[in-house]
Amino acid sequence: MSDTETTGTAFLDENTKEYHRILEWAAIFAYRDDAGYLQPCKDNAGETIYLDELINPFISPSFTSYKLKRSIKEIPLASIEVHGITEELLFGHKDKLTTRPATGKIAASFDMVYSTLLALVSSDPFYIGEAQVSILFHNAYYDISFINSEAELWGMKYIESYFSVIDTWALAKDVIPPSEIKGYSLDDCFAFVKSKYPNDIDPINRGVHAAYTDANMLLQTYNGMVRHWKEQGVRSAG
Repeated sequence: MSDTETTGTAFLDENTKEYHRILEWAAIFAYRDDAGYLQPCKDNAGETIYLDELINPFISPSFTSYKLKRSIKEIPLASIEVHGITEELLFGHKDKLTTRPATGKIAASFDMVYSTLLALVSSDPFYIGEAQVSILFHNAYYDISFINSEAELWGMKYIESYFSVIDTWALAKDVIPPSEIKGYSLDDCFAFVKSKYPNDIDPINRGVHAAYTDANMLLQTYNGMVRHWKEQGVRSAG
């Protein structure tokens, strides 16, 4: 289960023709149990295995490219209001513009975070021979377009080279009839499964958007949709 936070609503700004950048990336590692539900992978201490990193797009690679030259140079205020990530925060400092705590360290560049994710899924317990590991996003086109834009900038392979991509937005449209839901955003889908299965869905206090929080919401939303599919017998969800 994965989510990103970014500087804009599309990887290429239609007006300025500047490239927007990823500011945060989180992934919760999970496996599918015999009943079809996703269960978080645990380490030897029983803690959930996950990746949750701020990404600093203002650390330039050692090479230049057209895409780098045309990349956004500051984080728009409208974007900060959504996720609370500022330039000061990316360089480890507290910023009055956000409620997020200071980390005291400079956030990693995209290539370092991407390489860490790939290293994790190529080792035990995730590596499963020739079979690909799936990565789940809600409205996957949005996240994938940003990730692949960053990968191209850093001279790395697209994410589809390593993962099969599952879009829970498309799954939700198959499983939940429009008459039963306000819309198909992650918030709407989470609210739907929470209303259906209040005892099985953990409450989430969502202030500013954060990649790990959204990935956790996505995990619970997926499992709720699987349960709904099982109960309703919706064949198209498979």
